Amino acid sequence: PATVIYPPIHIEKYQNKGYGTFWLSVSRIDKWKRIDLQIDAFRLLPDKKLVIAGKIYPEYEYLVREAPQNVTFLGPVPDEELLNLYGSCRGFLTTAIDEDYGLTPLEAMACEKPVVAVCEGGYQETVTHAYTGFLVAPASWDIAEAIRMVDTDPSRFGPEARRKAEQFDYKIFKEQLATYVHTCLHEYRTDEHTS
Repeated sequence: PATVIYPPIHIEKYQNKGYGTFWLSVSRIDKWKRIDLQIDAFRLLPDKKLVIAGKIYPEYEYLVREAPQNVTFLGPVPDEELLNLYGSCRGFLTTAIDEDYGLTPLEAMACEKPVVAVCEGGYQETVTHAYTGFLVAPASWDIAEAIRMVDTDPSRFGPEARRKAEQFDYKIFKEQLATYVHTCLHEYRTDEHTS
């Protein structure tokens, strides 16, 4: 048995600034993040925009060159600009292969934004299917279809998304960590006295 204490977000930093005209992806551009899937999904959605923030590794620069006009790469962005992107995007997209955890969907949900994520890894613990967004197969058609469904009214996911993100707030993390340490100390002292 293991005790899981999730890495936290500072919920007070994030705010909804409206549902803008673009979808957001925050990720380095490498083979593990499957950005090609995102690009292919937006080829199927020529009337929608995707903005991708994150470091572009040299061997993946071809993705930037070959992307359709509705996909924009920003490269790395400062924290303040990132908060603004989260706050003003329409929804959030993430497609990493078996992501261990993934803070970015929680950061988006803290801004009341719906998340479309592949149904793998840690996303299954942070994204609640049909409530905070959608968990889908790692296929461009499925991703595009989920984006279409969200796009009709992204605000309907807002309250649930924020509530879910609040479960991962730093204050809760602090309490969980303190409780865990106290429990371990108590068990250690008890074991010491019984041996």
